[in-house]
Amino acid sequence: MMKHSTFLILTAFFFLGAQLQAQMPPSVAEAFSRPHFAGLRPKANAKTNIAMENSIKAQVRDRLTALGAEEVKRQVISAYHACGYKDEEMEEILSLQAELVSMLAIGSAMQTSRSNTMLWSGTSNPFVDEQPMQDHTEKFGNQHPNYDPKKPFWQESTWSANNFKDPAGVFSFDYTMRMQVIAPQGSHSLTIYLNSRDGSIGLSGTEAGYLSAGISAGDGIDFLALSKIGRSVLFTTSITGQKKSRLVEHALQVPNMENGSSDAEAARNELIIKDLDDWDQIVTPVSELEANYRNRYKCFEGIPDGSDSSMGLCFGGDAADVLTLVPNLGFGVGIFKDYINERNRLLLRRKIQNKQFSMVFLLESLDKKSFQFDGKPYEYFVGTEQNYDNAGVLKKELEELQNQRKGLKEQKSNVQKNLAGCRNSEACKRRYRPQLEQINQDMERLDDRIEEKEEQLERLFQRRN
Repeated sequence: MMKHSTFLILTAFFFLGAQLQAQMPPSVAEAFSRPHFAGLRPKANAKTNIAMENSIKAQVRDRLTALGAEEVKRQVISAYHACGYKDEEMEEILSLQAELVSMLAIGSAMQTSRSNTMLWSGTSNPFVDEQPMQDHTEKFGNQHPNYDPKKPFWQESTWSANNFKDPAGVFSFDYTMRMQVIAPQGSHSLTIYLNSRDGSIGLSGTEAGYLSAGISAGDGIDFLALSKIGRSVLFTTSITGQKKSRLVEHALQVPNMENGSSDAEAARNELIIKDLDDWDQIVTPVSELEANYRNRYKCFEGIPDGSDSSMGLCFGGDAADVLTLVPNLGFGVGIFKDYINERNRLLLRRKIQNKQFSMVFLLESLDKKSFQFDGKPYEYFVGTEQNYDNAGVLKKELEELQNQRKGLKEQKSNVQKNLAGCRNSEACKRRYRPQLEQINQDMERLDDRIEEKEEQLERLFQRRN
């Protein structure tokens, strides 16, 4: 099981630019990650805020990879100790293989917020004179200049979204996708169920095991449901026949999600489509696509702004007949919303390559075929058995979140004072307004996390049929 789990975690890690969210408390994640950001600067070709952030994180990833798995694990353990954790509270991380701890740690570093990426690296604020975040947030909604609810491109799916707050419910999906993940270590075929309303995905049986690490010995995986915001529900049956569902807050994040915002995800799609004009168009037939899509696809290859990896994308020639507002529906491949040409494109193949690795995602089929998984027969437990079912850990995490909020409140007070000191200077105000907007959004997200942790603490050890 671990061999398969490690492979798919590694696969998703590379594909996402390390959007793997490790099960590390925030204070530990900062203690481990912060020193590795110090002194880094974005590459000269990074001309946007997202590109600057990605450029710095790519360098952090390379730094950590160069250290080796054993050294990374040693530093992770040191970070836990520095934050006051005892070995008995670290059983899960201590028991994992160094390679897996390294991947989890690097994934955690990649989840660093944009403001902390700039702060920890010592990079001067690159967001001066940019639009406030709220203006951007509305761009891809009904405030978009091309928004027209009569056009299929702007129409919402009629399917019901999955409720990840109730792991004892029914999870439903309206599309079934077959795909392959091809890597130097080998290839895996997967069947993935997709919900066109919220972008969540589901995997059944042994296939879910490829994406799941840390499953208790003797527990067979029945189903795994993953949301676009990083929450997952894992359904297992033990050797004795006990059916359990587990709500995991810090799990593998669904691909193509950008900082929890569908608008940022859409903005990245728009940027990629614009970049295609400068990328090389591949005219040589792609052997993996010839059987099913002969002469009905176009491939491009280039280096995304601020990235150190080349990317190859192959799109089908015709628009995909799928109603969804999810910017990317699938896992690496699938539906890709093109906001420039207002088309739902079918992304058939994605290849990511640099000096360290090469990874290919290949779409085999995408069908309007529904699937449901009934979670009602399962008793549910909040969090993982070794970590999140521990009240002491939950309380410590909650305290850390509250301390973070206190720090943000102090930052907000300082920025407000600076803004008040601008008086009638518009140039001065333009400097501080985006910072204030970012802090407000960070506080809002933190409040949501605090509320969720409090709810978890209240229902700890509760079971529902």
